Amino acid sequence: MLVLEFKDGQGLGNQLWNYVALRSIAKKNNYDFRLINFDNFLGKDFISLEIESTKNKIDLRKFNLYKEKKYFDQELNCFIHLYDDNIQRLPSNTILEGVLQSEKYLNPDRSVINEFIKIKEKFLSPICLKNICILNVRGGEYKSHRNLILPKKYWIDAIKNMLCFNRKLTFKIVTDDYKYASKLLPEYEIIEGDIKSDFMHLYFSQYSILSNSSFAYFPTKLGAAPLKVIAPNHWARFGNKHNRWVSPCNQYSDWLWQNTEGRILNKEEIDYSLSISKKIYSEYNILISENKLKKFNLKDLLPEKLKKFLKRKLSNIFPLFIG
Repeated sequence: MLVLEFKDGQGLGNQLWNYVALRSIAKKNNYDFRLINFDNFLGKDFISLEIESTKNKIDLRKFNLYKEKKYFDQELNCFIHLYDDNIQRLPSNTILEGVLQSEKYLNPDRSVINEFIKIKEKFLSPICLKNICILNVRGGEYKSHRNLILPKKYWIDAIKNMLCFNRKLTFKIVTDDYKYASKLLPEYEIIEGDIKSDFMHLYFSQYSILSNSSFAYFPTKLGAAPLKVIAPNHWARFGNKHNRWVSPCNQYSDWLWQNTEGRILNKEEIDYSLSISKKIYSEYNILISENKLKKFNLKDLLPEKLKKFLKRKLSNIFPLFIG
């Protein structure tokens, strides 16, 4: 049996990646599977997931824990994830843990996500988005990471690129941070709604401009394929000076990748930068413990609740504030 847990603090995209990796690896190896702490699932109101393949009792104390390999890039100050081939050959009675966001975990190909993830029938009434491009603007907790948030220029360049494909397009925003998005791109309408609304607008959209967030992967890849999707080159460190992908596992098929100059890269350019990134990380040591990575910061002296309170206040007063 293969087991995975939905943990507190995981976003919907992270949860769905964990789930499809669990299902895919279990199916490939003909294992039973079980999902623990389903109550933490953020999409339970509109997405159906199969929690377990057997009702047999299990003793998790007899299971081995396997953590997906990850690396730490000190120059970019972030964790790096590549495809971990060992996961395809895990023994039975394993608890799987990790980010698990590579399409290579999907067996035999990424179309299996339509087998594992089912949108509840009552939410499948098509949303009319003819000649509308959806911008998935991420703010919220992303604003706490200066190197993670995407600059306004990325969105403006992507809009220009989309208009080259279809000059009739109008643009609308779905976002987790209304105030931030309204200040960042005030000329575009924001579709107000909850996580379900954002997900379903991306699901039915034929044209999408994405942030570097795992949230958009599944609504974009489930069901009918969109005509055009633009995403930020290098993913979680857009346009970094080292020209590295963060993480290489997040370079997905069928998407267009835009650089800081606003240019859509060709396949040869993407393949080259990916190969360089993978070569560099192949020489890194696998991360065993995170304890030594944390650097002291004066902000660490503040209680966590106070830090969150101050961030909320600053975000309300200054919506474009990047921590």
